Formats: sequence, structure tokens, C-alpha cells
Amino acid sequence: MRMIQFFKKLLSGRCFYAFVFCVFIPCLLWSGARAWEPFMKLEPIHSTAAGMTAVLAGAILMGGSMMALKKQGGGLPMNAFPPPRFVSSGFYGLVPHPIYVGFCLACAGISLWTGSAAGLYVMTPLAVMGCLAIVWGYERLDLIRRFGTSAPPTLAGLPPNTDEPAGWHRRCTGLVLIGAFWAAAYYGGALTRVTEGAPDCRVFGESGNVVSESAVWVYQSIYIIVPLVLLFFSNTCRRLRRMEVMVYGCFGLGLFLFLMIPFSCPLKEFQPETLAGHALLLDRRELPDCCVAFPSFHVLWALITAFFVWRDVSRPAGIAAFFWAAALAWSCVATGMHGWLDVLGALGVFLLVAGYRRTAAFLLKLAERLANSWTSWRFGPYRIINHAVYVFLAAFFGYVLSTALAGEAYGGAVAVVA
Repeated sequence: MRMIQFFKKLLSGRCFYAFVFCVFIPCLLWSGARAWEPFMKLEPIHSTAAGMTAVLAGAILMGGSMMALKKQGGGLPMNAFPPPRFVSSGFYGLVPHPIYVGFCLACAGISLWTGSAAGLYVMTPLAVMGCLAIVWGYERLDLIRRFGTSAPPTLAGLPPNTDEPAGWHRRCTGLVLIGAFWAAAYYGGALTRVTEGAPDCRVFGESGNVVSESAVWVYQSIYIIVPLVLLFFSNTCRRLRRMEVMVYGCFGLGLFLFLMIPFSCPLKEFQPETLAGHALLLDRRELPDCCVAFPSFHVLWALITAFFVWRDVSRPAGIAAFFWAAALAWSCVATGMHGWLDVLGALGVFLLVAGYRRTAAFLLKLAERLANSWTSWRFGPYRIINHAVYVFLAAFFGYVLSTALAGEAYGGAVAVVA
């Protein structure tokens, strides 16, 4: 009888919800990581200290936020059974949606702690995308319907899209956040070692150039100019928000290209003769021999900064900033840190992110035109509509991709499923 009552209670809405999200999904991610691990080609990143720190921070975020929802919200941390009161203080004033942020942080931390490549490169991104889907597709709409807003302004979130002044605390926080995001993208990409055996990025004849020590000061000027521009000119929330969106978009896409289209950039050997030469050696001391290079993050920083100055400060200052960005792009090649291909890649990423609204509008119109199109062809008693072609192409390329990933041994099984 007690066993029956236990299972009845377990299958009740709240208990079942808690079981799925607190037990089943973490176990599913863990088992998925174990199953994928033998097939991973990317180098795992193993750091006990970083992993334990991330797990502890994630656990504190989740635990504190759940307690806040219980005490201040008057309910349980379940979006299917939401608390009746809106919570905007404590951890909810620090980061947006702290329970999901803490969970994703814990997933990444466990992957770093155990040195699991599958956990870091497959399961953690899946957890992040799942949380984003829940928030964007359900919770955001539900919160707006019930409380008029989906999330309060947070210290570690994007500033509000208003012209209110951005205080020094917000600007300093923004500098720390985008700096941390850049460091995670750049050094995280480097630690994967995807460039080992990758083609050289110097494809325009610059491989024979000697290292120019005089170009080092231009190359390293970015470490001073970017923080100064961010701190002293992003004096409104709207400006700071634009800068952060550009940084997250450019470096997020840059990390994706690091992993998908790896190019190596072997560091050139040289004997320093000036202070600038010694500064360059110090700058590249922690980099691997064939560090990730495509696209150039230095050039991305310069283009983002110049565009920000052009749009939000003044046109004359913006013109000067773009000349500086061009000089910095030259210095990246002159110091041997990048090839011209990396510079062109950074320019392409920047243009794509800077015009993301136009790109999104174009893709939306193209998708609508394609979806609303209707054409048919008659072959005797049969009629074929154009959408059958789209479905065929999707299924065909899905079949080819599945076969390529599974291997010849599973070709029959893939064919049966297809």
C-alpha cells in the first residue's frame, strides 16, 4: 500500500516535474556524455580548479534562486506550476534566469572537472539550447502575460534599451563581462587544439615576411583603446547594450568558425632587439605554437570599437578610428600573429553581425516567399508540387549526413529508419 501511494505521489504533477528536471535530464546528459566520449575528436579541457569553481557557482546560483522563488515568490521553481509573485531581487537581480544559468554553468563545470570532451562540446551546448528554448519559447511569454515583463534589469545581463545614464558600476561590469566572454572564446578555442594539422592561414605570400617589431605598439594598442572607449563613451544604457550585443555576436560567431573552419597560424621565430620585440614575446608566451587565427579577434575588436565610435560618438572620430583599425589589421600581419585571410574573415564576421537586422529580414522574406510559393507539374495522372522537392532535399541530405556520421556498418539501419 505504501509503495502504491509512493508511486501515486511520484506521478503527481509537481513530483513528476521535479523528477524529470532534477534527476532524469541530468542523468540523460551524463549518459549521453559517456556514450559520445569515444567518438570525440576535439581535445578535452581538464581543469579541476576551474571545474570545481564552476560547479560551486552553479550550485549556489540554483540553490539561492530556488529559495528566493519559494520565500519571495510564494511557490516552487517550476514553470509549469509558477509562483504567484514576481521575484526581481537577490540572484534574480544579478543574472537573468539564474536557475538556468547555474545549471548550464554546472554542466560546463562537471565537464571541465572530469575532462569530458563530449560533456563540454556536446552535452553542455545541448543543455544551453534547451534552456534557451524553454525561456524564449515559453517562460518569457508567460511572464509577460502575467507580470508585464519577462525579466528585470540585472547587473550581469544586457542593459535596458533606454537612454538613461549607464553608471560606472554598469560600465565596469560590462567591461568585465565582455572581457570574460572574449577570453573564454579565444583561449577556449585555442585549448581545443583543432589547428593541429590544419592548413596555414598565410595564403597570400605573407609567410616569408619577417616579424616587424615596430608594428607591435599598434598591435598592442588595442589593450588600451578598447577599455577606454567602453568606459568613457558608452555612457548610456543603449550605447553599452549595442557594444555588448556586437561583442557577443562577433566573438560567438568567431568561436564557431574557430571550430568549424580551423586554420593554423604558426608563430614565427625571431630574436627580439627592441622593447617592442620583448613585449611581443610576452604577449604570445601563453599561446600554443599553432594558435587559432581565423578570424582575427584583434581585428574584430578594432572594427567593433571603430563602428561604435562612428555611430555613437562623432563621424570625424569614427573616421580616425577606422584608420586606426586598418593600421591594426596591418600590424596583425606584420607581427606574424595573423595572415590576411584572418583579417578578411574578421571583416566578414563583423559585416554579418553589424547588419544582423537586415540579414534576418532578408532571410525571413526569403523563407516566407519559399513557404508561400506553390507550383505543380503534371505527369499523366500524377501531380508533383514544388514542396515535395524541398522535402526530398531535406530528407536526402539528412540521410547522407546520418550515414556519414554513423559509418558504413550502420548503413542498413539508417536506410531502414529513412
